Amino acid sequence: MKFTKTLVLLISLAAAAVSDQAQDSQRAQAIDRLAEMSASQITTTHPKRILVSPLQNCLRQNSICSQLETALQTALAKIGASPQFFSRDEVNRALAKRQLMEIDAYDGLVLRWIASDLRADLLVTEDLLWNPAINGVSTEIIDVAKDQSLGGYRVQIVSVSASDEPVLVKDEKSEVSLIVYATSSIKIPTCSSCPAPSLTAQSDALLKERFRGVVPLRVTVTTEGIAKQITPIGALSTLLAQKAIDTVREWHFHPAIGADGKPFPARSSVEVTFRLE
Repeated sequence: MKFTKTLVLLISLAAAAVSDQAQDSQRAQAIDRLAEMSASQITTTHPKRILVSPLQNCLRQNSICSQLETALQTALAKIGASPQFFSRDEVNRALAKRQLMEIDAYDGLVLRWIASDLRADLLVTEDLLWNPAINGVSTEIIDVAKDQSLGGYRVQIVSVSASDEPVLVKDEKSEVSLIVYATSSIKIPTCSSCPAPSLTAQSDALLKERFRGVVPLRVTVTTEGIAKQITPIGALSTLLAQKAIDTVREWHFHPAIGADGKPFPARSSVEVTFRLE
């Protein structure tokens, strides 16, 4: 009887291993197909410099996006393309010049801005799709000079279980965390008092710019609910950027709360809306 149970267990383990291998193979084929579609679009513009970067969702299962990046470079080589790819160190240096953190590189708007600074021809972003498990991979190809999307591609993959645990990525220099995936045990920063900017007589110069729209920013919300390390994103005038910073400095937030019930500093995206009355 013991021998029979052991045999059944061994057969079950072998079957599970074969199933895992089949899923890995199917996933690799889907990623290769996505890489080939993306490479085909990329080569139509004959780029010399490409920034390939994962978006925030990739941090839940970074190995998949890393596999996609490798497959993309292989696919481009197969069709005779040999562009320059920017390294993570080059991206980090560009972020530092803009007074941004390394964890800001997973934000799409930040990447567009940094790609322009690096004089990249194309920006290729990678992302994961899941509900509730990871079940897809996608790319978007962006013409940096025109700030225009040239197309997005996606493939379904064999579902990959994602942990239900919260995912936080901490900036090594500042100890500020990026909340990649929040659960009921983690509370993200939220506005408690975030009024729109006031355009008074002192704002005559700003009014002359006739700007009406939304200014995105990256901020650190401290444990006290105050915005620090504020950086407007995009090519803005000095006057407008400063007005956006001054506005957010007056805002108050509910800080991020950890599983231990204590607040912690967190990186977040906010927007300031300007309206001309």
